[in-house]
Amino acid sequence: MPNRRKYKREWERGKRDEIRKIRHVGRLIYRMIGREKGEEKKRGRKKKLKGSERFILLILMAVKNYTFRDTASVAPLYIKKEVSHTTVWRYFNDMDEELIERAIRIAMHIMVRRYSDDFIIGVMDSTGISIARGNRTYKGHTIVLYFKENCFLLVVKGLITERNVSDIEGGRIMLAEKSVIQEITRILRNIMFCADAAYSARKFRILLYKLNLYPIIKPRKNEKMHTFYKFIPEIYRYRAVAEGLYGEFKIIYNSEIRMRTPENIAKYFLLMLLSHNIKILNRKILS
Repeated sequence: MPNRRKYKREWERGKRDEIRKIRHVGRLIYRMIGREKGEEKKRGRKKKLKGSERFILLILMAVKNYTFRDTASVAPLYIKKEVSHTTVWRYFNDMDEELIERAIRIAMHIMVRRYSDDFIIGVMDSTGISIARGNRTYKGHTIVLYFKENCFLLVVKGLITERNVSDIEGGRIMLAEKSVIQEITRILRNIMFCADAAYSARKFRILLYKLNLYPIIKPRKNEKMHTFYKFIPEIYRYRAVAEGLYGEFKIIYNSEIRMRTPENIAKYFLLMLLSHNIKILNRKILS
């Protein structure tokens, strides 16, 4: 018979460590965003929770795939305050996408500074995401960094569009942001950027060349390649590792989003990407 007291004690210790990590990372990223110091005092009733505490709850909801009721029920363990599920829902609606995108990049920069000597490869890919209530289907586009020596992925940019938007069009929308391109070109010393055959187009390769990124894109069977372009299969095979991000979505979220409105669907997709960066941060630095 196992020692029940010892088992319970070890379980509680593991639970405390998990709570401590999520709480610590949430506060750290929120402070680095600089929102807590710059929050303006508004007239009216005082808010129940600080900005960092609201941010921790939303991170928890994405990491654990909790509903609003589940998040409210475990809130006292993480922020030591009781909240209702309607309060969590209101915090989610009030949060803007810019804050989540900045949090994704901050979590990425923390890891890049620590593992800057690693061989890093950029990967662009997309996947289908369905809505739990209804027959609607969206397409999620991502740009990730693969760290070859330490074997982990970090998300740089995410975008969710209608399912009829092509992969190339989604990639152009993501690469249109100058801040994203500056970060990628600064991080990728080897400037190698992988993508599958869905991105194989002459204009898209020219776009990557103009952004100082060397495209490692698998050519289609009927496509004629130019002499200046060289496909490197040894580098391209690392693109398959980026599929692990979508495998994680399939296991944890069943590739579904519970939200209904397009604004909330986009925010929850970004929270899913942020939760992945936070898990890597916890595993590699805080473990």
